[in-house]
Amino acid sequence: MILIISILISPFANLSAQNVKSDKALLNEIADQSNYSGFINFKPDKNISAATIFNQYKSAFGLKKNEEMQISRIDADNLGIQHYRFNQLYDGIPVEGGEYIVHERNGRSLRANGRIVRGIQMNTNPAISKQQAFDI
Repeated sequence: MILIISILISPFANLSAQNVKSDKALLNEIADQSNYSGFINFKPDKNISAATIFNQYKSAFGLKKNEEMQISRIDADNLGIQHYRFNQLYDGIPVEGGEYIVHERNGRSLRANGRIVRGIQMNTNPAISKQQAFDI
């Protein structure tokens, strides 16, 4: 039996304006907004691998120390583009709705789209033991 934990996030999570601005400034160093809603285009002079983008530029995407993006799947298309799907984790727990896709060709990220849930602040320590959860 698997214990499934989900996190409900309020769409009105508090973010400080200062943090958002600094995150956007960092992201603007490596990418530009696309004409397509929700997409960003990585600057041609930035040779960023999709596999390591969230490790190298974690703060540019607004991720904090207890948040990470984990590769869930990699698909390739007929044009030679690989599509890396990432799921967001908060203290190792999957975040509902936190998914980002980075599109890469020849080891260089081209564009990306998705959603990263920001402003999560909650205690992730279990209130009951594993055995108590199984007994319920």
